[in-house]
Amino acid sequence: KIWVERVTAPPSGKVGYFAPGDEGSRLAPRPGENKPYPYSKELSPMTAAGVLCRLIAGEARSSKTLKSSVAYILREPPRWQEPKGRDLSTVNFYYWHYGTAALHRYGGADWKTWSKALQKALLDSQRRGEVEEAGSWDPIDEWGSIGGRVYSTAMAAECLTALLLPAPVDKK
Repeated sequence: KIWVERVTAPPSGKVGYFAPGDEGSRLAPRPGENKPYPYSKELSPMTAAGVLCRLIAGEARSSKTLKSSVAYILREPPRWQEPKGRDLSTVNFYYWHYGTAALHRYGGADWKTWSKALQKALLDSQRRGEVEEAGSWDPIDEWGSIGGRVYSTAMAAECLTALLLPAPVDKK
């Protein structure tokens, strides 16, 4: 919890990777590639991971910092938008994984908002048809070029399992 507190930027609640509120990791450009980064860095997997860590460590849901971090996550709920023109990709299975775990544990209306967006983003984009990719998700997110279709499908399926589980009840 000490590390999460150290890398959390007040008042936004955004959690950084090395410093308060930094943008986190990013893929290195391919040799000779000189084009803008096509993935939104407004999506903050570290903020979602930070919320999850705080909740596991027993931080009360009424905590001002925790509420700020949850609000930061909910600014960018799951949405399937591929990079086109100046529009950056909002597909990030890593972010969705930690956001789902954190908000499922957080519960309430915030979980309902996230889970509804997650369900739409994933179910509408799942491959259908008689092709060998049927039932999978395309590896188009920030880490898809490294993890491929197996990574994308595993992460999407893992996120969807949370929709089947009751949210934990916590009196804090």
